[in-house]
Amino acid sequence: MNNTKWNELFLAFYENDGKRGKSLAVFYRTKERSGNISCWSNEWELFGSQFPFWKNLEWLQIQLSDENRPFVLDTLKRIHVPGEIQDSIVTVYGYRQDCAYL
Repeated sequence: MNNTKWNELFLAFYENDGKRGKSLAVFYRTKERSGNISCWSNEWELFGSQFPFWKNLEWLQIQLSDENRPFVLDTLKRIHVPGEIQDSIVTVYGYRQDCAYL
């Protein structure tokens, strides 16, 4: 996935406060191509500060809850990112080509 798509994704979740009147808790974690997996966080400004390293992301996972599910899925479908949904986790892929787009 290119930096433009990662940036669209980051901005959508980072700015979710202003569009909803209250912040939805949207937790994420990332896996780098080196194998390092981050801790779960809802601080999207940290994801945004990783801009130089987006090219190294193998995937981004987002936890779905009853409250955030419509917002998260609508956002990912609008941006049209490669990924999959399993149970309460959405995985957005940085490099995988053999998957559907959300």
